[in-house]
Amino acid sequence: MAYKGINESGVITLVAGVAIAQYQRVKLAASQSGDLAIVDVAGAGEQHIGYADRQAAIGETVPVRLRNASGTRLAIAATGFAAGAVLYGAATGQVDDAVSGNAVGLALEAATATGDIVSILDDNSGLS
Repeated sequence: MAYKGINESGVITLVAGVAIAQYQRVKLAASQSGDLAIVDVAGAGEQHIGYADRQAAIGETVPVRLRNASGTRLAIAATGFAAGAVLYGAATGQVDDAVSGNAVGLALEAATATGDIVSILDDNSGLS
């Protein structure tokens, strides 16, 4: 199903171009599968379109919570950081407080280790 028009849910279904873990930041790939766009994992400093709501293998559909949707997000921490830290895109679809590209969000809770799942406020208003 092609996405034309308005989506008020803030979640769209796309196709995984690579294996994607739940809560990884994802970006659009340069291709599509039928009517659906393909997403890849966003790297360090890369902008993302949203966060995977569940894990997906290559070629599977994956629901993506768009970065401009209302509410908070869950994200994967690349390292430890404090609550209130400005976050940036880190490698493998994670977030970190080390500056890399534009800010992607604000930590609503602290991360104590790599791989922690943390609540964040996605940056829709230009924290950077």
